[in-house]
Amino acid sequence: MGAPSEPSEPRHRKCFAQAVALNPRTAVAIVHLAVTLQRLGRTLEAVARLKEALVVDPTNAEAQTYLRVLTTPSSR
Repeated sequence: MGAPSEPSEPRHRKCFAQAVALNPRTAVAIVHLAVTLQRLGRTLEAVARLKEALVVDPTNAEAQTYLRVLTTPSSR
């Protein structure tokens, strides 16, 4: 058999990053990229992406919730 497949989180990050690159005004893809970044331990990047998602769609409840969770001191 070939080499083991790439772990799913980095693969997801690449897919969501491509989706955002193709259409940077898609808040849903930006949020999913942010969640994946956070799972990879890249919290500061995740927070920046969530803020970006809220610029694109200020009413995005998912982005609002994740941003609140990641920026609340007790969640770190």
